[in-house]
Amino acid sequence: DECVIECSLNAADDFESTRGASREALVRTFRATRSSGSAALGICRVARDTLDIYVSSALAVWDYAAAIIVLREVGGDWIVMPSTGAPLSAVAPEMLDSAKGPFIGARHGDVLSATRNAIFGGA
Repeated sequence: DECVIECSLNAADDFESTRGASREALVRTFRATRSSGSAALGICRVARDTLDIYVSSALAVWDYAAAIIVLREVGGDWIVMPSTGAPLSAVAPEMLDSAKGPFIGARHGDVLSATRNAIFGGA
């Protein structure tokens, strides 16, 4: 497709080994891949519409908390698996450790859904 994704090769390898998602298929699905090394920067680039989607195999809440506010302000959405993807304000402090996991953030819902299905099999 014409989407540009930010996803490190380590994350792609992790999705392949833990979830059975094909790294090759994931990379071929998108027009280009980027990796800046900063979750917050990548998510803000999605909000700015210079990236279509940000994917990581394991982020802690402090890696993305501020950036999801920016993403939400422009109508984007995010999900942390296996959590519910609930807004951070709905996450109780005692659940912060369990909020760690694979992360997908996108400005457009159809891109989020397609990527979620590709990586998690529609889970």
